[in-house]
Amino acid sequence: MTFVCEGDPGRFRDIWEQGLANVKANAGGKSHVVIEMPSAENVFHHLHGDDAALPPIAELGPGRRWNQRYCNFEDAFIDAKETICVYYERCLAFENISFVCGPPVQRILTGDAGKTATGVMLDDGSVLIADRVLIAAGAWSPSLVDLQDLMTVSAIEMAWLKVTESEERKWKGMSIATNLSTGHKVFPPYNGEVKVLRRSPGYRNTVTIQHPEDKARRSVISYPRTTVANPQDFIPEDAEAALRDGLREIMPSLANRPFDRTKLCWLSQAPTADFIISPHPRIHNLHIATGGSAHAWKFLPIIGDLVLDSMEGILDPVLAEKWAWGRNGTDGCGAHSQTVEPESAGFYSPKRARKAVQKESKTEENEVFEAALRRGALEEPIAAADSKEEQRHTSFAASTSVPICDRCHNLLYQSRGQSIAHPSMQSIQAIVEESPHKHNHIYHVLDAADFPMSLIPNLQHALDLPRLRTKNRRSKSIRYLKGRVAEVSFIITRSDLLAPKKEQVDTLMPYLQEVLREALGRTGRQVRLGNVRCVSAKRGWWTKTVKEEIWKRGGAGWMVGKVNVGKSALFEVVFPKGRAQQEDTAIDRPVEKDNDDEVSHAVPTSIGEHAPGEETDGIANARQHKLQETELQYHQDGDEQDDEPYDEDVDGSLLPPAQPETQYPSMPLVSSLPGTTASPIRIPFGNGKGELVDLPGVLRSSLDSHVKPEYQKTLVMKSRVVPEQQTIRPGQSLLLGGLIRISHKGGEDAPVILAYPFVPPAFEPHVTGNHKSIAIQTGIHSAESKGREGEAYTGTVSSIATEAAKQAMQSAGTFKLQADVTKRRSGPLTDPAAGKQKTANLPFVVYSVDILIESVGWIELVCQVRKRSDSLFTADALSSLGMDAGEQQLLPEVEVFSPEGKFVGARRPMNAWVLGGKRRPAARERHERPRQTISMQRRKEGGRRGRSLAG
Repeated sequence: MTFVCEGDPGRFRDIWEQGLANVKANAGGKSHVVIEMPSAENVFHHLHGDDAALPPIAELGPGRRWNQRYCNFEDAFIDAKETICVYYERCLAFENISFVCGPPVQRILTGDAGKTATGVMLDDGSVLIADRVLIAAGAWSPSLVDLQDLMTVSAIEMAWLKVTESEERKWKGMSIATNLSTGHKVFPPYNGEVKVLRRSPGYRNTVTIQHPEDKARRSVISYPRTTVANPQDFIPEDAEAALRDGLREIMPSLANRPFDRTKLCWLSQAPTADFIISPHPRIHNLHIATGGSAHAWKFLPIIGDLVLDSMEGILDPVLAEKWAWGRNGTDGCGAHSQTVEPESAGFYSPKRARKAVQKESKTEENEVFEAALRRGALEEPIAAADSKEEQRHTSFAASTSVPICDRCHNLLYQSRGQSIAHPSMQSIQAIVEESPHKHNHIYHVLDAADFPMSLIPNLQHALDLPRLRTKNRRSKSIRYLKGRVAEVSFIITRSDLLAPKKEQVDTLMPYLQEVLREALGRTGRQVRLGNVRCVSAKRGWWTKTVKEEIWKRGGAGWMVGKVNVGKSALFEVVFPKGRAQQEDTAIDRPVEKDNDDEVSHAVPTSIGEHAPGEETDGIANARQHKLQETELQYHQDGDEQDDEPYDEDVDGSLLPPAQPETQYPSMPLVSSLPGTTASPIRIPFGNGKGELVDLPGVLRSSLDSHVKPEYQKTLVMKSRVVPEQQTIRPGQSLLLGGLIRISHKGGEDAPVILAYPFVPPAFEPHVTGNHKSIAIQTGIHSAESKGREGEAYTGTVSSIATEAAKQAMQSAGTFKLQADVTKRRSGPLTDPAAGKQKTANLPFVVYSVDILIESVGWIELVCQVRKRSDSLFTADALSSLGMDAGEQQLLPEVEVFSPEGKFVGARRPMNAWVLGGKRRPAARERHERPRQTISMQRRKEGGRRGRSLAG
């Protein structure tokens, strides 16, 4: 067996090197076992001889990609067809084994309201009764049982070329060559022909069928379409071109030779590349043996014994857990379970897998005992009451807790872990479009800490949703899009950061709505914003209202937002736990089609489009469509075509399966790590009434990449901050953790600016001169540091910024304090019970603005400016000078500096300091100064320490 790669650094080069290291380790120092070929010339000459000339690079398009190779001489070539025939003949020798050939299995027969498998029905209507049913149908399995997304079905292209006797003798000694970088695989000559294939991303033949387990529903699956039933089919044009491109470099004499025959090879693959060998979690006496990574036939000598062990309940616990139904995701982060990449989400170490199986075994014993207790059968042996298979079935059906992966464990108990690759809005849209529900509600979750910077711009357009309802009284309250209801609500989480009391937060609702309206832009001017909720999962503010809304709406509720906005924490408190579906409550089910055909052989196109209704002219016309990683396009006769559109209201393949419904299900993991949720987590409620889906967060901010690792966990504000008032005079700057700098832009006579930083403790405020603040933020003294320009800063003020971030500091813009907050800030002067002054009569104006730091918090800036006397110029005179009469008052300004000039914004002020700032206690509440200690030593120490010791 030969493995090749193009040699460039990357994933495939790493796989190639790891494989070579494994072969060398297994060889035990035997030099003849493996041979390395480090160049394209070595690879080509090994196959064609030292005199063979490499094809010119100009003819290869993307360049040479068969550049590094190693050959493992302990691997061998085996004829898969002949191997299967040998085992078939062996099976015929046993009297208790029989084969029923001809009509395929149409469906699984069940009894006991669909809970027990009793046999199978064939396409010709005949019935086979069985005590147990094993589905080992490979790529055909999804048509017989609802596998949800436990496995995918796709096809790769294959072709055969005839070779001459001389060519067969020439290449007889070659091994199977696999190019890991391109997916091409070339087989040695066998029976006068050479076989080539490419492990491409795959092709699908999408069909609509009746749901295997619910006749009232329809399901969309990828169903194998073979040349046995459709001999006129061919591989797509782009697949043929890709095969010839691979041959053109490694076997150029075959690149333009006509293919003797081609076909698509259908594969069943699990996301983790593991088998699915397990009892069905919902149907008793039904066992599954499928999945894998398209290499199951290589396990032919041993796989049968392992499947039998699984059916008898004696399979090795580690393998039983590894191949169990539902090992597609974890409760904590929703990632696909895997045992390959330890640093990735969903990884289970062998130790954790064994513990999970032991925990499952204990759960089984408890459930069997409880079942016997309910039946009053404790006098009888428990083993006689339930067989091992029944016990295993019971545990899978009743248990909903999937053991958390290593990453979730580290996040939960050690606060460490790696973020996932954040999904794009296109992928979120594709997931939402696969919803099986007619009624869908999008909960756009925003963070109060930097509101409204966590708003996803153009959400309606990005998710292809109906427009928001306008203020027009004739505006529709419900809009349908593609036959579905899709509504949007805005939920501002962590509202406890804004004010100390719920009533104070409630008074902010008009302010929050107007700020959101401004953030929505032009489209938000006439939009109704009655669908805005400001909640606190930590304090329980308004969460009950949201929970009731979710329950009453039913259908699918989608938690959409950027990372670290509090979606998972909100999910836990608003999910309607502990409720059962009422008998008179309607269940939101997918829309049923009038067509009752079991398999609809429509020619599918992309989602939302119709299949072409006109007839084609044959193969030449069909070859115009290139469909890699999309549905297959085949030539069909006119009477075979079906222009039925793609049914969107059916079970989709992009969504993971929902958890089994229970009263109190496991909730998503809550962590301060950005990107904790790795895959959609679906939790149903109300016995089919609806489900709530926690989606992975969209990329929000990369500010943490500019912060030292030891401070990254402290970037999230977890509780409300009551900041100290900072005074910024002209020529000074406010530093926040050495990462953000806010500089006063006024001259010497400009008024001071007061700052109130509502930020986490890591952003420690420090006010100093501009020259020193520049040195602290950038690490180097600037020209303003007279006589020290270019020197490294060696002071004692610490910074949380990385060295790379210090070199990337740029201006994020200049911001004016232009909002008039005089009435809020004037105190008793304008109070009706005190000064009784009108704001317009005061000799000063108080201006303010909130500076936002993305995903961190905000800084409230306030400046009191003396009013200018009325101008002697008329409005016309000022206009001729290019001035406006209303612009006489100069507004204070600040300039903000941040890494790369990003992560900073501004909004109208919230006046959060007024809502809950520090107050000077009244005179009657102040205590007398404590008497000084009589200890001479403590009196000498004096100051704060002396007083503290005295207390």
